[in-house]
Amino acid sequence: MLFKKKKVVFVEDNEGVRLTGTNILEDWGYAVFTADNGNDALKIIKEKSPDLIILDVKIPGINGFDLCRLLKENPATKKIPVVLLTGLSKIKEVDRGYYMGADLYLTKPIDWFTLKLKIEKLI
Repeated sequence: MLFKKKKVVFVEDNEGVRLTGTNILEDWGYAVFTADNGNDALKIIKEKSPDLIILDVKIPGINGFDLCRLLKENPATKKIPVVLLTGLSKIKEVDRGYYMGADLYLTKPIDWFTLKLKIEKLI
């Protein structure tokens, strides 16, 4: 039987974090597609139909909160789990993330082990 890799779109404007995250996700066996802004992320998500989206909040173009809301309002993408991964840790920001439809809200610095456990449960 042919094993098909799960697809993850990783949206992060910090190049170092994006490269590190991509390498780690690929080591975990995921096919990873990246974007550094909300507009490109939306295009990639439509093209690739990922199994999971990891989304920074503070990105150029459509910010992560608004992109999450757009994805969750769209019947074609609403069932794709969205993980908001951000440095914004105030309770009102966390609440806003969940209000916009996030399946999970994690704060930076990234605990890669925790992220792995959480995304395995989501997909």
